[in-house]
Amino acid sequence: TIASHGLVAVVLSFTDLLLGPGAAHGAAVNAALDWAVMQAAGGMAPIPQLKSDARGITGHSNGGQTTYYAAMQSKLYKAIVPLDAFGDLSGGGAFSGPSMHLIAAPNGCSAGSSGFAVAPPPKLLATVSGGSHCDVNDAAIAPFCGLACAGAPFNKTAHDIFRRYAVAFLVCLLGSEGSMMQPYIGGASWQADASGGKLKGTQAAGTVTCNPDAMLPMMDPGGMAGMGGAAGMTAGMVAPPSTGGREAVRRRAVGFEREHHALLDLGRVVHRDHARDDRPFVDGAADAVAELQAERAHLVRE
Repeated sequence: TIASHGLVAVVLSFTDLLLGPGAAHGAAVNAALDWAVMQAAGGMAPIPQLKSDARGITGHSNGGQTTYYAAMQSKLYKAIVPLDAFGDLSGGGAFSGPSMHLIAAPNGCSAGSSGFAVAPPPKLLATVSGGSHCDVNDAAIAPFCGLACAGAPFNKTAHDIFRRYAVAFLVCLLGSEGSMMQPYIGGASWQADASGGKLKGTQAAGTVTCNPDAMLPMMDPGGMAGMGGAAGMTAGMVAPPSTGGREAVRRRAVGFEREHHALLDLGRVVHRDHARDDRPFVDGAADAVAELQAERAHLVRE
């Protein structure tokens, strides 16, 4: 996941389910990231020192269109990854950062390569072979996507390719593992997947150069990342292919692995808000510990 590489991910959910994304939705994404930076700077969040000028964003379907609206309104995005985006993508001409456009086979829920055509360089384009619009989602959610966007049954291989390249691009430009990510950004791994038939129709304009390798400072995520869909949006801040929980802890990345925080997936987020979740991370009520201390003393005597 994005978080396992030291990036802080902010997951956004919209009350209208992003059924008709527009400029206001893009503005809401940018406002959420501004709020996260403000909270961190004011000591109101568990992750301090977020960089406000190094953001990335990715989105699927209508969330991919929302990615365009957000990125065309802000000059702070350093990595933009639309995933089979749907709708009007003409705003891509206003991008200020590099972009990677991953699309599925032609279908009624995709705008195809139209966004790539208008985006400024550097940029990359690829169609995921055998992938349908719904393969960006997880297997459990893909059937619901298929109700609106008919396509082939869920393809796990295509899903993994969408995920691999989206995460690699974000970490390439926001994280500190450039040498690991560069082969996927138009390099040897990208070319091997193209020649091996996993990617087709690949195009590139300009050169995307990943950040140099460096260990991240303690508790300094240093950038922003995001993603969304016709039902899901994530946006966040600085460390893709997952290295596992232990690596994330060592680098002081937030422990938002999939098993702990399912909304960090590239899938759709239809509704995920409960009153019981609207509470502080830390329990404000102190619990008495005298009895526990007494028990400890008893065990020592024994």
